[in-house]
Amino acid sequence: EESLCSLKFSLPSTSDFPSSPSQAEVLYSKVMELAQVQDGDIVIDCCTTHGVLTLLSMREGASQSYLLQEFTPYCDEAALNGIEHVERFVGNNEKHLRQLAKRGQRCNTLFLSPSEEGCERSLLDSVLTINPGRIIYLSRQERTLKRDLQYLVQNGFYQVEVIQGVDMHPHSANLQVIASLKYVLSIRPLWRREYPLLGHFLYEAIYIAEGEAPPPLSVLEDPSLSHYIQDFGRDGDYALVAEVQDKVVGAVWVRLFDSQDPGYGYFTSESPELCIAIEEPFRNRGLGRQLIEEMCKVLLHAGYEKVSLSVQKESRAYKLYQSLGFLVAEERGDAYVMVRFLQGERR
Repeated sequence: EESLCSLKFSLPSTSDFPSSPSQAEVLYSKVMELAQVQDGDIVIDCCTTHGVLTLLSMREGASQSYLLQEFTPYCDEAALNGIEHVERFVGNNEKHLRQLAKRGQRCNTLFLSPSEEGCERSLLDSVLTINPGRIIYLSRQERTLKRDLQYLVQNGFYQVEVIQGVDMHPHSANLQVIASLKYVLSIRPLWRREYPLLGHFLYEAIYIAEGEAPPPLSVLEDPSLSHYIQDFGRDGDYALVAEVQDKVVGAVWVRLFDSQDPGYGYFTSESPELCIAIEEPFRNRGLGRQLIEEMCKVLLHAGYEKVSLSVQKESRAYKLYQSLGFLVAEERGDAYVMVRFLQGERR
């Protein structure tokens, strides 16, 4: 029997339980201070020893915790401490994270505590599929900590808030470092005063083949393009934007057209046509997928049955749209008209 942070543990004598419980309590107290767990939060504890942070999070008021452990644990720590709503996964953490993401599991705080080798790239990619509101990373190795934090910031939408060292054994090199990262992306409706931004994103949405020069800005005056944004705000117009640290970096919007003035991706007069654009530094991070999924929720709630779009056959976006459930409805020259049926998606 061992105890840590007023929690009980039943362990074999050969376990890797902290050799200095008093300093471990200092470490975990600081971790929980940075985690800011609140009532009703969802927590994922990935790789932390004996699930201590899972149990502390539940004690702080979390409503559900998922404990991911690579190996079969010595005992059921949650049951030993009379704590409910802890779901345990044993085995490959990457697989379990992706399963949680696939079922749409939200996460307020995710804890990472890898070995000195740091996290495998595939594990960090799995973390990014969950998009936790906050990541708390415990490390004993400066080099791998720096490497992994850079990856999370450059490939996700995270900002490092705090880096705090905790001396685990005075007069030794045993130092634990806690890094707190905050998710800084928000997806929200486009405000009326921001409607002029759609001109910028319409230009960004124009497909430019490799090796071709971008068209002049005056191309937006062409009626075949200008009708996507002209007098925006009429019935059937919806727009969402992605904001990172108070800067709008992406937009998705829809508009209804008719057969007398069709868009490139026109399908029917009752089906909104979708446009999307993301600024260059923020592409290839999954943002387009998030924006489209959010817009489909908006359209479903508004009562629409389908949404269409146009995509060049050579564009890499074609496969993204396929993965999001869009089907080719028609070929028009060097482009496809694709449609996603929203019926049956209501929950």
